[in-house]
Amino acid sequence: MIAAVASNLVNLGLDCFLMFVLGWGVAGAALATSASQYASFAVMYYLMLKKGILQHQNMRTVPGLAQVLPILKVCNASLFALCCELRCFAGILNRQLNQLHVRLCRLSLLEA
Repeated sequence: MIAAVASNLVNLGLDCFLMFVLGWGVAGAALATSASQYASFAVMYYLMLKKGILQHQNMRTVPGLAQVLPILKVCNASLFALCCELRCFAGILNRQLNQLHVRLCRLSLLEA
């Protein structure tokens, strides 16, 4: 939850700065989203080190199942949130494409 909040705050701040202050538009939004994902990773990495789930001396070895399971339990909520976001995005995209299709059909009827 902490990583998600940090990611959203970074995304919000960078979106406003890159899109409106620097005027980068969609490219700024894309960069802000990428940066927010790195921030989320950094927070999750720090928290897993702090809680002892990950340890620096084990970073060069392949983890066993006992080490991976706690990480998967933490990631289930993030995966569910990602699926919900993708579903919402697909619905919005579908609606926009339908509106575009209707407009194109109207244009073709006017030209005929």
